[in-house]
Amino acid sequence: MNLTTRHTQALNHTGGHASLVFVGVVLLSLFYALLSQNPTLTICALIVLSIGLAILLRKGEPPVLAYIFMFQWAQSAGAIFYANTLGQNVDLISTNGSNIEFAIVLSMLGLLALVIGIRIAAGPPLTNYGEFARHQAQHIPQKRWFMLYVATTIVAFLAIAMAQRIPGLSQPLLALADLKWAGFVIFTFATFSNPKASRVLWGFIFLFEFVSSIGGFFSNFKSVFIFSLFGIVAARTKFSLSQNLSIAALFGLLLALGIVWSAIKPDYRSFVIEGEAASTEPMSYAERVEKLAKLVGDLDTEQTQEAISKLIERIIYVEYFGAAIDYVPKYVPHQNGALWLESVSRPFMPRLFFPNKAPIDDSILTSTYTGINVAGADHGTSISIGYMGESYIDFGPYGMMIAIFFLGLVLGGIYRWLMTSPRSAGIIGMGLVSSILMSASAIENSILKLGGTIVVSILVAFIIDRFVVPRITPLLLR
Repeated sequence: MNLTTRHTQALNHTGGHASLVFVGVVLLSLFYALLSQNPTLTICALIVLSIGLAILLRKGEPPVLAYIFMFQWAQSAGAIFYANTLGQNVDLISTNGSNIEFAIVLSMLGLLALVIGIRIAAGPPLTNYGEFARHQAQHIPQKRWFMLYVATTIVAFLAIAMAQRIPGLSQPLLALADLKWAGFVIFTFATFSNPKASRVLWGFIFLFEFVSSIGGFFSNFKSVFIFSLFGIVAARTKFSLSQNLSIAALFGLLLALGIVWSAIKPDYRSFVIEGEAASTEPMSYAERVEKLAKLVGDLDTEQTQEAISKLIERIIYVEYFGAAIDYVPKYVPHQNGALWLESVSRPFMPRLFFPNKAPIDDSILTSTYTGINVAGADHGTSISIGYMGESYIDFGPYGMMIAIFFLGLVLGGIYRWLMTSPRSAGIIGMGLVSSILMSASAIENSILKLGGTIVVSILVAFIIDRFVVPRITPLLLR
């Protein structure tokens, strides 16, 4: 038997096992769905999940598009599986009696519209893209990718400092600061796609990003985990058992941190608000970390169990959408595109030139279109309906699908543009799309903020791609 024949038989053997595993997963999922408290919704949610992943998962490319879909799917469909676990009909888990079942259905259909739009605009898979990016990473020393990450981190620090001094330009400056994560994804990809690269150096960078994120008012510690995943998944075509276990452990840690943060968040935010109100000086990082450590140390089993429920309820995001369905158009008419129009026009009215431009208050918008009084900026929080619900408020259950499909076209177009640009194609394009598209990852994003964020990010990305990348490429290649 020659080598080619043995190789073909091995592939057939592997393919047969994969097919059996796939069939087994499908049968188990169907069995679970049929025995669940909400069988129809469960089956529909699993079908939507399968379609979305089949359309968006691409070998050798950053999984940012698949992540956007999966996270929003979890926020929409999570209520179904939570209700199944409790043995209840999904509408019974609503805390305000809202129509979350219909909200889930519309969210699932909206996700399909989003995915189809992304797929059309992103175009066919980019053949051999991963190999091309790995070639770039392996032929440039790791220290140069590290210096690129350091440069983006310094720029982010300066941009944030300037945003605090020039509030009128805060949106573009903060968008520029977020491009630090492009540098992190690039460095992660370069490290894990090159067997000779130092994983220890990457580990120190990971710890630096994680530690520096602790103590923030809104806590963004999850970012370093997610962007690590993007770079690692794109860099490796196959994972060993130990690598899979390491990734699972990483996200197990993220889950544990999420539970702890849910438990201590109210007390910590009250501490920060009261402390800064009583002093003219901003609270130091050491004071924040000391308070966090004390709150974590005081946690007991009852608080932890309550925090798990809070985290699940925090991830699920259909409650206010359901309330909006009950309230609009019964008490408030559909807005016929007013919210979407404002989201498109606001980015072209910078507060530096339009000082009287009203700030966006998600909580006021939520109260207006749901009839529910929710906590706002005076309580250190912001509660939105989410872009799905706001699209319903604008256009109703049918027209919202067209608007969301258009949003998918925009996201897919950004992805294709940056991944195929002759200046940033390859590893730099991977970093840019991962950083920029993450702003659209959560379903609770208000369309008023999301529209502005996308427009400003496109402008910043254009400047980076057109003027910055051509100047740093020779430095990387020298």
